[in-house]
Amino acid sequence: MRGSGMALTIEVPDDVLSALPFPPGEKEGRIRMEMACLMYRNGWLSLGKAAELARLDSFLMGRELASRGIAMNYDEEMLHDDLAYARGK
Repeated sequence: MRGSGMALTIEVPDDVLSALPFPPGEKEGRIRMEMACLMYRNGWLSLGKAAELARLDSFLMGRELASRGIAMNYDEEMLHDDLAYARGK
């Protein structure tokens, strides 16, 4: 559920942003995607939460992970997280 709860703003210095090889209009989305993939790969986020961070649906997030060769991490706790996410909780 976007817009509720706690939010985090990360300030990235201009020289770091300008060093990224992405067009200016794509930088936020690409950073979100990289963070989501990294956090999923490390087991810090479920697929549903990684998708939420990347602003994708779970299917597209799964495709992105597969394209990067990131194995699906799935356990019972993640299933419960995904079900809660699907129910809007």
